[in-house]
Amino acid sequence: MVKKPKKLDIDTILKLSPLEERIYRHRCVEGWSMVIPWVGIPLSALIKQADPLPSAKFVAFQTVSAPDQMPNQKRDVLDWPYVEGLRMDEAMHPLSILAVGLYDEVLPNVDGAPLRLVVPWKYGFKGIKAIVKISFTDQMPPTTWNKMASNEYGFYSNVNPQKDHPRWSQATERHIGEFRKRPTLCSTATAIRLRAFILVWTYRKITDETAAGKIRPRTESAGVYRLSRAGVCAYMEGLP
Repeated sequence: MVKKPKKLDIDTILKLSPLEERIYRHRCVEGWSMVIPWVGIPLSALIKQADPLPSAKFVAFQTVSAPDQMPNQKRDVLDWPYVEGLRMDEAMHPLSILAVGLYDEVLPNVDGAPLRLVVPWKYGFKGIKAIVKISFTDQMPPTTWNKMASNEYGFYSNVNPQKDHPRWSQATERHIGEFRKRPTLCSTATAIRLRAFILVWTYRKITDETAAGKIRPRTESAGVYRLSRAGVCAYMEGLP
């Protein structure tokens, strides 16, 4: 459902937009969180290359199928290859990125090299790794964990402290490196509707790379947007 079908290698994808560093909170559905400085390009930059038809309402992602390199794919714990999806407006949102690095380093294989989806208002399992295929559809695409347990893992899976997992509370989270739990921060899903960021978002243009493969930020401009937790949570009720 695109006007310009394309087959791109990673080198071509990296040239679609200047690399940016995005400092996001990564929240796992299992109740832990951490702050990660990702490096990547806006997902919208890649989508625009394909020029989707107006009838395309969803974006579907598929990971690589390589059981020789990924031994767990030889097991039937999940229906491989891993698939995920976003609504088109979520995919085009400026906070949604395709990550190619983190902590000023090229993205390691274990973290989803060469291309990983990062959507900061979603639970971590929505961040599909090792992406090899992106397609467009007018129907909600199947997603791996939703197929495995639809009552536990919804298609949208926005971080929401007011919507518990069937088997545990999402009201609190354990930040990596801390012993005690803290209240779960509300999802930046409301940014889509309120056009405001809940978390402090630092944006840095990446202008050069070292020969050793490290990604070095040089110039930066920061935009800081704050919304009170109580104010944001009030909007969370009824979100998918």
